[in-house]
Amino acid sequence: MTYHVSSGRKDSVQNEESDTVKSDDMSDDKLSESENKEEMNQSVEPIGEERKVSLFIPDWDFILGLEDLSGELMRHSIKCVSSGRIEETFKACDFIRNLYTSLLTLTQVHNREFFKKLNVMLQSLLKVENACHMIKLRGSEVSQDLLVHMIGTFNTNEDEECSYD
Repeated sequence: MTYHVSSGRKDSVQNEESDTVKSDDMSDDKLSESENKEEMNQSVEPIGEERKVSLFIPDWDFILGLEDLSGELMRHSIKCVSSGRIEETFKACDFIRNLYTSLLTLTQVHNREFFKKLNVMLQSLLKVENACHMIKLRGSEVSQDLLVHMIGTFNTNEDEECSYD
C-alpha cells in the first residue's frame, strides 16, 4: 500500500489526472462533516493492486512533527555510533542542523509549543554535534569500543541534567 501525505489547508483537494491542487480560502464556508467524509472516501483510489491514500496533515502538526523528528534522529545517530555506522551520524547531524536553521527563519510564529520544541531540537543538535566532534577528535586516539562508551556516558549524563516537559 502506498501512502501520499499532503500538508496544507484542510480544504485542499488533489486531482490525480491533472496533478493540480485546488484550494478554497479558509474564510469561505466550510464543508459540512458529511461532505468532508465523502471527500475523504473519494481520495482513496485503487491503483492496480495498490491503493493511493491521501492524508491531510495540518501545517502546524507537520512542523511540530519535524521538530520531534530531530530527537528521533539524535537517538538513531547515537545508536549508529555504537554499531560502527559513523557516516550516518554525520549525515544526521547535517540534516538536523539544516532543519534547525531553517526553522529559525520562521520569525513571525506565535506558537508556544513551536518554541518549546525548538529548544529541545537545539539540545538534540548539540548532542549529535558533540558525538561527531568526539568521533573526529578521539576517533584516531582510542578504540571504537572505548569511543562508544565515552559517547554513551556523555549523553547519559547530559540527559540527567536536561528536563523535558
